[in-house]
Amino acid sequence: MLTLQDSRRNITIKNHGSKKGCYVTTFQAPLGIYRGYHRGIYLDPSAEVRADALDIIRAQGIRWGAYGDPAALPLDVIKAWTPEGARWTGYSHQWRTAPEGFSDYLMASADSLDDAIEAHSRGWRTFRVDDEANPLDGEISCPASDEAGKLTDCRTCGLCNGSSGSSGRINRQVTPTKWKRPQNGVVLYEGPSAIDGSPIVAIVTGFKDPSKNDKTGTMLQVWILRADVEPHEAQKTGADSAVCGDCPMRPLLIKQLTN
Repeated sequence: MLTLQDSRRNITIKNHGSKKGCYVTTFQAPLGIYRGYHRGIYLDPSAEVRADALDIIRAQGIRWGAYGDPAALPLDVIKAWTPEGARWTGYSHQWRTAPEGFSDYLMASADSLDDAIEAHSRGWRTFRVDDEANPLDGEISCPASDEAGKLTDCRTCGLCNGSSGSSGRINRQVTPTKWKRPQNGVVLYEGPSAIDGSPIVAIVTGFKDPSKNDKTGTMLQVWILRADVEPHEAQKTGADSAVCGDCPMRPLLIKQLTN
């Protein structure tokens, strides 16, 4: 059973090959979402759409960054779409440079023990990848991981919610308004990347067809993409820096290190 004390812990997970590069296959779901965006299949957030969407987010939770780093977005966007009573998760490799306030909502993605120590000194909680998944003082193994026995999923757990979240904020009795629209997603943001100023878009999906990701559960999924370059091409050329920043799992960076 997860406790309130656990909700302030840092999380560790075993490295299952992440050093090979990003686990997201960008020519699959991200490419489909990018092309759907350019076909105009996602809703703009009118007042009515926004109210219904937030109601479902309160019940289902929201995963900031199914692809892309949430620190590429203005903090106000994250605040506006993470309503009181919602459960959320989010991670960032931009914890050294992200403005104040992002640590309230996101975990620092720590790729080493030194990263974790530095992130803690900057006021971040951490999600640390470890070759053996041996939790240190103040850490627990990710409860949704294989090594922890898959005790739960992210939607039910909700521990990876930065420094402002807690079990006390979660309303488990919320019944969402039924989503009556044919569209499965809503455009949350269109504008410059907070990382490098390039045009990006953030789209949240899962309103009509909930996620089938067994680790995250049926959380709404936020995809942060270059608005002007297909995601797999952005990875090849390095244009993905607009949405992934200095993440060491970017394929181009991996290629440069191994050549």
